[in-house]
Amino acid sequence: MDVLIKVGGKEISLKMTPSGHYTPTSEKKIEGKTINLEDEKIGSISITYLKPTAGLGKVINLATALALVDKGAYLLAYVKHKDLVDEDFLHLLKETWGENTYKNFVVEVLLGSFSEETLPVSEDPKNMLKDLIENGGALYTRIVGVSYRINDLKDKNGDLKVKEGDTLYVVWEQDNPHDENALAVYHQSAVKVGYIRRTISEVLVSKVKEEGHLEGCVVFLYEENGCVPWIVVRLEIPQE
Repeated sequence: MDVLIKVGGKEISLKMTPSGHYTPTSEKKIEGKTINLEDEKIGSISITYLKPTAGLGKVINLATALALVDKGAYLLAYVKHKDLVDEDFLHLLKETWGENTYKNFVVEVLLGSFSEETLPVSEDPKNMLKDLIENGGALYTRIVGVSYRINDLKDKNGDLKVKEGDTLYVVWEQDNPHDENALAVYHQSAVKVGYIRRTISEVLVSKVKEEGHLEGCVVFLYEENGCVPWIVVRLEIPQE
């Protein structure tokens, strides 16, 4: 089955086998049927397909996962569509978004999660994180510990004060009695939002010490059924 998925500003052409495996192709025009989806958080998704030989349900879920990747919500994409994250998926990330996105995705899944996860990769995720930091640019990660500060993060109406696009600052909390590498995240209003995940901060802390602080912005917020919101930050890492 030939498929053209449009998410964000990207057009992703795939050739899918009857078994559900897929590879990216260079074809950017497919004459067929189109499914248009709209979500207030992940935006518009368009799926055009020709000669369906594999389940369209998988294609829709794949497109949704890719839309989350395009937003920088790597761990959420994995959590919601874990069954789709295989060698085909990781290859597609490299081909479409590039090496840095692939590495950042792996780092978020293997180091950013609170559970033991596995991916079909041979690289050490800590070395991948070191590469991302050394090369500079963007590092996407979810802020943890938000639940302990949720009351401070909401206004009198119960709405979250933190908005997409807001500025965040990451600083080394050197007096933290529980973690010598603790990296606290502060909102532009001076309210502490939470922390960088410990397994990431132990690698990132040296860069923060070197720079004094790192600056970033909120790129994705996700709240579901009254649960503590996911807050994803895009950190700007100066090149060494």
